[in-house]
Amino acid sequence: MELGDGAATRLVKHFHGTLDWALQHRDEAQILVLLYYFACVDRKFSAIYSQILTVARRRILEILLAGAREGVFHFRAEPERIAELLHDALLGGILNLGTTDSKGVTAPALKRR
Repeated sequence: MELGDGAATRLVKHFHGTLDWALQHRDEAQILVLLYYFACVDRKFSAIYSQILTVARRRILEILLAGAREGVFHFRAEPERIAELLHDALLGGILNLGTTDSKGVTAPALKRR
């Protein structure tokens, strides 16, 4: 991200950067999938995952609130809920990239979508 990027650009770059990371570092993305699994069956991992989830959603919320201040985002729902939904969608993308062969999906292809 560039210093002068507006909120809309930062949000797009956040999504592209995260999905690009999942493509370029598949082994790390698979560790996240493993953490997700362990969080389902072990309270210690659930606590770790909960902290990661809070930080990740807060990062998106901060961008959304900046966009509201800039006048580019207008909400019909609570910004916190929108941040949760956006993060969940992004997590779904990471899970899909980490658990499938993702043939034909490349970082440049993501940016064209």
